[in-house]
Amino acid sequence: MISKRSAMSKVSLRPNTLAKVAIVLPILCAFLLPSVAQAQDAPAKAQPADAATAAPAAEDAAAEQAAPKAVDSFSVSVQLNAATNVADQAVILLAARPKGPHEPKDPTPQHQWTATTNAQGLATFANIPLTVATSGLRLHATTFQNGHLYKSPAVTPAPGIKLNIGIYEQGHTLDGVVIKDVQTIAHVWENHIFFQQFYLVSTEGDKLIDTAQLAGARFENGMPIRLPIKATGIQVESPGETRVVNSIVNWKGVLKPGENVPVSVAFSIPADHTTFTYEQEFDYPVRSAKILLPLEPTSPQVKIAYFDTVSLAAPGFKVDAVEGGLNGQNQGKFLVADNGTFEKDGVMAFQLTGLPFDEPTGAWLALILGVAGIIVALIYSRQEQRHIDKTRTSAGVAEMLRGEQKELLDELAALEQDYEDGEVGDLEYERESLLLRGRIALVMRKIAEIEEAMASPEAPNVAA
Repeated sequence: MISKRSAMSKVSLRPNTLAKVAIVLPILCAFLLPSVAQAQDAPAKAQPADAATAAPAAEDAAAEQAAPKAVDSFSVSVQLNAATNVADQAVILLAARPKGPHEPKDPTPQHQWTATTNAQGLATFANIPLTVATSGLRLHATTFQNGHLYKSPAVTPAPGIKLNIGIYEQGHTLDGVVIKDVQTIAHVWENHIFFQQFYLVSTEGDKLIDTAQLAGARFENGMPIRLPIKATGIQVESPGETRVVNSIVNWKGVLKPGENVPVSVAFSIPADHTTFTYEQEFDYPVRSAKILLPLEPTSPQVKIAYFDTVSLAAPGFKVDAVEGGLNGQNQGKFLVADNGTFEKDGVMAFQLTGLPFDEPTGAWLALILGVAGIIVALIYSRQEQRHIDKTRTSAGVAEMLRGEQKELLDELAALEQDYEDGEVGDLEYERESLLLRGRIALVMRKIAEIEEAMASPEAPNVAA
């Protein structure tokens, strides 16, 4: 039997128990809830870690797709301009070193590509190696139309450039023909003056001119270029065909608007007085003319003496004495006459004075006549000995000239290398090479003359 006291005691304990539970429960929650929260957050925290690892890889892949691939080629287009149909025409694109203004032939191409024009006459060349743009080469295009070769101007390679080739109707006269530039170099040597002339011939008209197809007896041998009447030993170098008749150079070739054709001429004129007058008539207008007279060697190794006592007078020119005449690159002294121009049938005239040729006076003539008999008596007996001595002397001179020729060729090779490396500009290269080539030609001619004289023994001179 449960007593009332016990029952009351149990009843009285319930409130106390509830109170204790109310106190303990918040404490348990304070400890248990963070653990549960941490357990719930753990997967969420693990997920960002994985995403952080995967994000760079995704970014790299996206960047790989978005980044443009390295360009290793480019394209070039060529437009044929003509009044006739120029569709389906073959076009060749060439890459070669820069061509000098007076070079007779185009340099050998290092690369070439072919393409065909579309209905509008446009040819597109794709996949040109990018290295061509940084190689120092020049691009030009060519096409063969109506029996003639046409070409574009040479340009520096660059992506997307467009070259133009004009196709022209053919003319049948020399109307529009001009000499864009002529440079004359005069060398004083013994009893001759040797000349090198460098022409740039062109047409300012709008028609192609084939000088081999001109009508009339005057043009039977081509387009005439008149030299001084006394010119001898004429030699010509040019693209096309040349023929020399008396003192006239006749050239057969093709002139196109905008293109300059180089024609190089070498000749000599006898000179035995202290004053020398030069006259040359031009059949065509001359846009620019220049005269150069070296007064001393351009290299200290050259042993043949020049003359610093010569003076130059050239009406219509600006004359000046220059140290290092060709753009300041040579050590020699020059007389230079520049800025000359002439109309059709104009005459280029200049005079050299102070030449090292002594004119005989009356006294000298009397002395010469007085000893002439003695000289004649001695000639025959001493002829063989003189021939031997002369041969020895000539051999020494020839050897010296060969040494000079080698030095000049080495200097020309070094100049061409500097030009290809970009260390020498176009104008400087052209002027330097012009003088060097002229000097080389002069030395080679003198060697040939000496060797010819050595090979031909003198015949006995019998005087009546």
